[in-house]
Amino acid sequence: MGSFKFTLDPNRNLLYTQYFGVLEVEDFTACVAQGNAQYPGLDSIVDFTEASMVNISQQDIASLVQFATLHEPKNINAALVAAGHLEFGLVRMFDSRANTTLPQNRAVFRSLEEAEQWMDEQRKGVG
Repeated sequence: MGSFKFTLDPNRNLLYTQYFGVLEVEDFTACVAQGNAQYPGLDSIVDFTEASMVNISQQDIASLVQFATLHEPKNINAALVAAGHLEFGLVRMFDSRANTTLPQNRAVFRSLEEAEQWMDEQRKGVG
């Protein structure tokens, strides 16, 4: 099982979610539930750089898209960060599949710096 932690940047009203360890589907669903309860509707940067998705399959991605469509906040900016090749590919697959069912302004990046720059641009209406 993996783990996650939330960090709120109160000055920017921005939620950072960081995942750690070898992730399972349950880690994602628990994180979404807890995040919605504690920080509803905030723009988010989701960081997978310290996590492994070796146990996540294409079928799991399809299930996560269905779950996210029902439970994730709509109409927010969400930057997803994954540095590893496997993780980046799976996050891109999630993003692609969720594009038609989950109305979020999402993008996938390999570095936190790129994600933060994109987030700032989106929030200023530049992107």
